[in-house]
Amino acid sequence: MAKLYYEYFWDIIFNIPSRNIQFRPYALCRFEKHSNYFDNFMPTYNMVCKVYDKDLDIFRMLDKEINVTVKQYIYYGENKESLTHHEIVNEYEFACYCDKERIPSLTSSAKKVNSSVEKPKATYEPETMGEMNAVELNLSLLLKKDVQMRTFLHNYIFGSADKGATPMTAVMSIIEQNPYVESCLVDKPTNTIAYRDLIVKPADLKNAILGIQHNYGIYDKSLELFFDNGMLYVLNKLENHHSGAKDEITEINVKLCEQVGTPNAPDYVTEAKKEKIIFYERRTKIGKEDYESIEGALHGDKFVYSNFASAINSAFSGDDKTQFVSPLHEVLKPRQSRVDVGTKIITDYDMLNNGFNMTSYMYEKSLGVPISFVMTGINASHFSPNKNVRITCDTPESHKLYSGLYNIANIDFIYENIDKKGKNFSTYCHAVMKLVNKTEGYDENYEVGVKND
Repeated sequence: MAKLYYEYFWDIIFNIPSRNIQFRPYALCRFEKHSNYFDNFMPTYNMVCKVYDKDLDIFRMLDKEINVTVKQYIYYGENKESLTHHEIVNEYEFACYCDKERIPSLTSSAKKVNSSVEKPKATYEPETMGEMNAVELNLSLLLKKDVQMRTFLHNYIFGSADKGATPMTAVMSIIEQNPYVESCLVDKPTNTIAYRDLIVKPADLKNAILGIQHNYGIYDKSLELFFDNGMLYVLNKLENHHSGAKDEITEINVKLCEQVGTPNAPDYVTEAKKEKIIFYERRTKIGKEDYESIEGALHGDKFVYSNFASAINSAFSGDDKTQFVSPLHEVLKPRQSRVDVGTKIITDYDMLNNGFNMTSYMYEKSLGVPISFVMTGINASHFSPNKNVRITCDTPESHKLYSGLYNIANIDFIYENIDKKGKNFSTYCHAVMKLVNKTEGYDENYEVGVKND
């Protein structure tokens, strides 16, 4: 199994085009990308960097005009001291915001500066990157692509009396007509019914697609929708496997070593590729949200319900005489309930009259026991929304309870400076992730409080 080591290099320029101002920071301390795949539509960004104090007046007076362009490169190879391969992985243009009250009031910008010291140039030159009293700033970043994409509204009616339109036809149409979606990755639909009048109410892209899911049911396991730097993911939320590009890795296999006394893994992760699976190994403890159920919660594996329309049909279904048929409908949970986990079901009338909503709701309420852990030195591209993570634990109890295939609910990418001389803009990528919906590894015979062999 080959070991690959990863580093990220960052090219950062602050600029105000209207005033012909451009400058670079002294160093990057940390860059954060917070991605909640299940509950949010876009990632959020934060950056901590050191800025020359003589540039701080720009942040004090022109903070609402500052942009920052960021190019992110990945360096990798089998020798940690000599990473032979590199490529650009992301280009960003952010609006930049900082808390001006936290900018130091007394800096050398108010003092007489030695005329022999030149201001850093726009292009990177190592000799311009001296100490020069750099000040640390915490900056909130807003990706301009995200703002632009959200302003485009969709309002369409699809289908006709002669030829209906499926929900996926409508979804693909509004994606293709949105000028800010550069590329998309879409799972196959589970509802292929063609509707004569399929209506998309006026809304931005996110709410238009959510409306199609609610009214017409693209997916039976609910909708996962995420927009990441021009790339749109439209996924069947709790599916075991998602679509992927040609030759793209679709499954991440992570071996978690929890044995007491084993040393911590260094700031890299080993990997190997086999077909469309990639392998990681990490020595860490996992956090388990394995709470006891609240007293009075209902336990069960089947949801039984009826609605007004089905009750009428059941009462008048015979030709010669009235024949009563049960008006009840059943939706099974996707996995058996553990004895210590309860589920309370709350429904509304719209759900009861929409089989797709009811089924997806049952999946949403059956996420299983969430687990979380930290990984270090990863390749961030491996952990995109369409990936599933297979966990293998080395301790018997954890293996029995938590080993299996999961969906990524949310992940925070933390790019920390590697803290080496001459590498002011080099980082490792660490990840804090939360996984849910364990499948293909559920031990239905496990009982809490009972010794399980």
